[in-house]
Parts: sequence; structure tokens; C-alpha cells
Amino acid sequence: MQNVPTLLIGLIVSFYWSYVGYMVWRVRRDAGNVGKVLVPAQRREKLMWILWVPVIAGWGSTPLRVVAGFGHRVDEPILPPELTLSTPMLVIRFAAATVAFGCLALSIVTWRHMGEQWRMGVDPTQKLRLLVDGPFGKVRHPIYSLSILLMLCTVAVLPSPHIILLATIHITLMHIKARNEERFLLATQGFSYAEYCRKTGRFIPYVRSGMPAHVPHMDGSETTPDSPIRGWKAGGQYPYRFNLFQQSMLKWDKLHPYNAVHVVRVLGPARTDALRSAAWEVAKKAELGELAVNPLGTAYEYRPLQVLRVQEVTPGSCDDTRLNEIISEEINTPFYGAVHHPIRWTAFNEADGRAHYIVLCYHHAISDAYGIERLFAAVLRRYLGLPERAEDAGLTTRLTRLDRSLRPAATIIEYVIGQIRLGTRHREMRRAHKMPDERLGGDYTSVAVRTAPDGLLERLSASCKRQDVGVNDALIAAFASAIAGQTPDRHESRRRKYLTMATVVSARRNLAPEQANDFGVCLSSILTVLRQPDISIHELVRDVARQTRALKTNPTRAVAETNLRYFSTRWLWWMATLRYDRRSFRRVFPVCGAVSTVFVDENRFIDLAPRVTRYVRACPAGPVMPLLLGPTIYNGRLELGLTYRIACRTHKQAEALLDAIVQRLEELADS
Repeated sequence: MQNVPTLLIGLIVSFYWSYVGYMVWRVRRDAGNVGKVLVPAQRREKLMWILWVPVIAGWGSTPLRVVAGFGHRVDEPILPPELTLSTPMLVIRFAAATVAFGCLALSIVTWRHMGEQWRMGVDPTQKLRLLVDGPFGKVRHPIYSLSILLMLCTVAVLPSPHIILLATIHITLMHIKARNEERFLLATQGFSYAEYCRKTGRFIPYVRSGMPAHVPHMDGSETTPDSPIRGWKAGGQYPYRFNLFQQSMLKWDKLHPYNAVHVVRVLGPARTDALRSAAWEVAKKAELGELAVNPLGTAYEYRPLQVLRVQEVTPGSCDDTRLNEIISEEINTPFYGAVHHPIRWTAFNEADGRAHYIVLCYHHAISDAYGIERLFAAVLRRYLGLPERAEDAGLTTRLTRLDRSLRPAATIIEYVIGQIRLGTRHREMRRAHKMPDERLGGDYTSVAVRTAPDGLLERLSASCKRQDVGVNDALIAAFASAIAGQTPDRHESRRRKYLTMATVVSARRNLAPEQANDFGVCLSSILTVLRQPDISIHELVRDVARQTRALKTNPTRAVAETNLRYFSTRWLWWMATLRYDRRSFRRVFPVCGAVSTVFVDENRFIDLAPRVTRYVRACPAGPVMPLLLGPTIYNGRLELGLTYRIACRTHKQAEALLDAIVQRLEELADS
């Protein structure tokens, strides 16, 4: 008698999945030999089925093996024997088997109601009718609800460690698959599906599951600078996904504002009203409205534009000094509010009035330098009264696929190789120098800007070409050598041995053409461990080039390593219950400095070049590295923007560091 409920549940589950096989055959027959009934089309669902297939096999076979006497130790119930063999427990097991039979019957009814629209996976190429009647009248996923209940009945009948493990995996995958289907239907069915979601529960009737109460809608006439919308509906759809790099940025933003700044020098006096009008029109056209992020920091949406901050400040006696002050203030000031516009504009005139500076500060999680450069160019054309270009009209914040973020694809093999490389690299980094901080210095960061001498970039480019190294490699080597000059020599002090440097590069060339021009973030990071940072700059640049070339020639592997690194900072920190502060990060990633080089597209600024004479950038340092160099190459000139944490370097030391960088670049250029 004790084995009867186990036998019943085994037969029910086996018949359940046999009927699924029958549905695959029937739909392929009735729906015109549909190719995507069984094999999912999305990569995410393919990866899910790699886990799901063994779970299904174990789910159906385990109860039957136990009844036949072929069970293992993991198939034995976790309850005490006296409780397992008791009469009340036997009644509960029979009741669970009865409920399981009801789940099977209702599943068959639901499958028959779906008819030829039944699928096992999401296929973006097929357009199906939205089902909102019958079993779907109160629950969005009745089949998944019954499948979860059937699995819980199996646990009640046979509460063994093996079945509990299978149930955990199965229920988790059911939730992931349901959310994936909801994102797809939200993108294809739009407002009608959002309204349906608000009236139904995901798995339980009459129980809402936090689906959207607001549908993002950007109407060009909806808001103006003088008549914004006052207030929002609760909730949100958040249909756009953040990649792991962006998720890490949002986590770092809780420690210190993770802002970046772009600055241009424009001939003539500032016109703040014209700048506000130009920025508003471009943002509205690109649908760059108020940024709203979900509570987990994994997805976002843009809501209609309400407030655009454009201010004019007074000039200073020294233009570069005033520029450093304004950039430092912007990079340290957070974007306030759960819903906010992620860009601020500041303008100020030079002391003599011949030109003015426009400062664009942006929440870095929304875009990288490529997207901001396009936005800046579009605003400047409208601001200066120049004709709009085709690429300005194509500026958009809308991903072509709602369930994707801007990230190039990497294979599983590349992730495995990346994990091995990271393990080797981090063993070396344990001996790397950790830049000292003053306890009372805090997290305040400052910025120093320096223009390289005329002709240096041209000579440096020619020298790098002769040595078969990149200009970015030369900048990393010069930065590392300058840091080495300000830290104790490894022969005189045990405090410094290796130096770890990082560089951030664009990964857009590996995206699909329809995604490459999106406004979001698509970056990869590369680590270099310099064992002999005190050698000559010429030998050091060859060492840097050797280490970076391995990933630059294989960009998808660089993406894999980047994703692994930022997955650890985003999730493994939380899973390991580590403190989320700078000290814990720098124990694992003792990076002394980083370089983020940008070559401003000359074709994009060709009509702006007569009026725009300078382009400067400042990048956020983040919790790991105390120093970050943002070289910008525009119109044949090299601008250096150094962001430094004042707990690590004083203003005088930062200026000396920039002098040392220029001096070492001169050495490389003259070689």
C-alpha cells in the first residue's frame, strides 16, 4: 500500500510528458509542419532546456525506479521512518496523487484549448493570437501553474533529496520561462497584453505578480519644457535589460556617484536658452526621457521627458582651473530621484568672452562615450543652427530586442577559457601594489585636465606604428610608468611589486548592425599585470601591447572575461555576503589605474570643427581604481582628463602625474 501513491505519481508524470510528445506531433501536423514547436528559437531557452531535459527524465523515472526497487540513497524520503509509514502520511500522499491526477486532466483541457497555437518555446518569427479566455481568463500561465503544482505533489508523495532538487530546478526554470514569455508578448502585443497582465495573476488566480501599471509611451506632443507631466502611475514595465557592466555601475553608484563628463569648447558667447531648446528637442526625438530602473537594478525604461537641467555659471580667472572645478562638481553630484533625466548641461564663458564651454554630465549606466558623442553632435548642430545629418535622425534609445542588452555574444568555450585566464591573472594580482588611501580622505574625486603639446599626437602615432603597438598601449604604459615614479620602488620597499592596470574599450564592432548604433553601454575591460613597471617606457609599452593584443585580436573572449568579472562584482559579492565597499573590492581587484581612450569621429564633427575647437572627457573612477585617465583625441589634438580620488593623490601629485605622463609620451614619440 505504501508504494501505491508513488506508482500513481510516476504513471501520471510519465503520461503527462508523453502527452506533451503527442502535442508536438499534432501541432506539427495541424499547423503546417511548424519547425519551432519542440526546439526553442531563443538562445536563453536553449540553455534552459539543457537543464530541463535531465530534470524531466529524472522526474518521470525516479518514482517508477523506487517502486521497482532500484532506488538509491538519494531517493529515500528525508522524513523519519515512523512518520513516513504512518497512516496520516499515507492519506496525504494519496491526496497528493489525486491532486496530481487533476493537474493532468486540467493540463489536457488547456492544451486542447490552445489547439495549434501551443508551443514549447518562444519563436519571434511567428505571430500568434493572444489567448485571454478559457483557462487563461484568470491566470496568464495555466500550464506552468499546473506543472508547478504537479511537481509539488510529487514532492509530497516522495519527499526525497533527489526529487526536492529536481523540484527546485524545475520551479525556478518555470519562473524564468514565464517572465521571458511575458517580455516577448509585451513587445509584440503591446498595450493589450499589459492590460491583460493587470487583470490576471502569473500563476495564481486573482493574485497579481507585480506586472506593469505604466506603459512607456513617448509622444512628441505629450510634454514641453513649460508643461511637464506631474507625477507617475505606480510600477513600471522595465522592458529593457541592463548588461552586467551596467548593473555593476548601478551598484557602484550607491557608493559614489558614477557619472561621466564630456566637454566642448565653442567659439562665441554662450546662449543658454538656445542650448536648452536644442537639448530638449534632441532628447525628445531620441526618446531619451526620464530614466526609471527596477528595484533589482537589472532593467529600465524611459518615461516621457519632464525636466531638463541646463544652467549657466560664472566664468573664472583661469579657464582650465574653472573647467576643473565644474567637472569635479558634476562628477561628484548624484542624479537625484527614483525617476530622473540622466543628463545635465552646464555652460560658462571664458574670461575674455571669445569662447564658451558646454559641459555634459551623464549617468554612466545609460550610455558609453560613443552614444554620448552622437548625442552631443546632434545637440551642437541644432544649437549652432547647422543642418541636421542622417545619423542625428537615427539616434535612438530603443533596443531592437527588448529581451536583450547591448552585449556581443560569446560562446561557452570562450567563457571557460576566460575563467581560466582570469584565475591565472588574479593569482598574479595578489602580489600587485594596492594604492594607499588616507583614512580621512573619503570618496571625493577630483579632475585635472591637460592639453598635450601640439604635434605630440602625430609623432606618437608614427612611433607606435613603427613599433607595432597601439596608441592606447602607449597611454597605458605612460600612465603606469608615471604611477611607478610616484610609488615606492620595489627594490626599496616591499609595499610595491607588480602594478595592475586596466583599459576600457568599445565592443560595438561585434554587435549586429541594427544594434551597433544604440545609445546604451557596450564596453569590454582588459587587465594588464606589469611585473617590472620601473623598466624603460619603450620596454614597458611592448609588455603592455603583448598582454592587450591577446584580447584585442579576440574581442568575444574579452567580452566573456568582462562579463565574468562584472558578474562577480554584481552577484557573487552578494552571495558570499561580502561587504559592499571600496576596501573589499580592492582586495580582490588591486588595480592602480585605468585608461579609457576615445577617438572622436572626425566625420561626425566635420561640420562642427570650425566652431568646436576642443573636446575633453572625465570618466568615473569607480570603487576599484583610485586613478582613471580619459585621453580624448579630437581634430589632431590629445586631451588628458585625469580623475583621481583625493584620498589617494593630492591636487599637487595629480598635476605632477599628468606632467610625468606627457613627459613619457614625449619619450615614446621621439624614439
